[in-house]
Amino acid sequence: MDKEYYDALAKVRMDRARELFEEATELLEKGSYKSANNRAFYNTQWSIKTVQLYLYLQRGWNLWSGRLPENCSGRANSECL
Repeated sequence: MDKEYYDALAKVRMDRARELFEEATELLEKGSYKSANNRAFYNTQWSIKTVQLYLYLQRGWNLWSGRLPENCSGRANSECL
């Protein structure tokens, strides 16, 4: 899979996260707290997946492995951000 595919995937994921955020806001205003919480949870999940994909594309990090690059363990530094 090429960079264009992953760029498109990141856009789809971010669009879905925005939709879920809007739904959560509407549900919260209506007093539907459990449903709003559900949408907020999935908004967070899709947002994190988008960030993971961005870091994979931009930094070459494989966050699905569960490990950060060696120079990024511990405190964050400018090389890791």
